[in-house]
Amino acid sequence: MSASNTPSTPTPQDPFTLAHQISSDPAIPDEQKLSWLAEIGKGVGAGESVERLLALTRLPIGARIEQIGGAIARREHFAKVNSEFDQQMGGLLKAEREVVETRYNEIARGLAELRREHEPRIAEADKVVKRITGER
Repeated sequence: MSASNTPSTPTPQDPFTLAHQISSDPAIPDEQKLSWLAEIGKGVGAGESVERLLALTRLPIGARIEQIGGAIARREHFAKVNSEFDQQMGGLLKAEREVVETRYNEIARGLAELRREHEPRIAEADKVVKRITGER
């Protein structure tokens, strides 16, 4: 088998790019395009649409190829939007975590300072209470 990459023998890569290459390659027979695009469509989560389109046998094969390609393209758009959203949310969550951590550290420092200032008084008050109540 040669190491060259011919258009009719796709190599593993981004499924959306691969689907676009397959659908636009005139060297690939329509039946093969339909089969490959159906597999890619199922793999990217468009299986329900793919199954419905494959069942439409009255629809010309070229039209089914276009429709399945469209379903894959919609999944690609959805995946990109989700990825962008995840990145934005990840950035926001990181920023919020930093704010919470900073605030937590400020509160912890404040409590430590209060403890240093008031522990001697609290200890003295405890001694007085124990003396009055007779506890040891």
